[in-house]
Amino acid sequence: MKRATALIPLSREHHDALVFARRAMAAASDAKMAKVCRDSVLTMWDETIESHLCTEDATLLPSLVNVGAKDEAAMAQRHHDELRRLTRCLRDGDLTAIGAWGEAMRDHVHFEERELFPLAQRLLDLSTLASALNRPPAADPLAPAKYLTSDKSGDSLR
Repeated sequence: MKRATALIPLSREHHDALVFARRAMAAASDAKMAKVCRDSVLTMWDETIESHLCTEDATLLPSLVNVGAKDEAAMAQRHHDELRRLTRCLRDGDLTAIGAWGEAMRDHVHFEERELFPLAQRLLDLSTLASALNRPPAADPLAPAKYLTSDKSGDSLR
């Protein structure tokens, strides 16, 4: 299913989050890498992810509940809550949380891209939510975020 225009900015941020998730999982076995990765994750969290989650919490999830997709919205909210909990652990210096953060982020992105967004496209009039879902564009929409380098993993959102 082609992604609805209103969800494209969120999907692009999901790609960046997936790259970070893979790096976090890889860094879990090396304390030095875990610290560097944690610092990058927290920067991305502050610059993008928390705002992304708040946008979904305030617009997409309540809209899904209103049209009967309560279970799916609740699952996404549980993912958001777990990511926030793991981010607090990272902020508190718990480097052992980096791998779990990566796994939780990967699982969340896959859930939203494979299940939640297609469901939203079927059930919602996304044109009415478009302005609320719109994320500030990067300076160059074709360029990756400033804290990313290429992801050679080959992982995809779908």
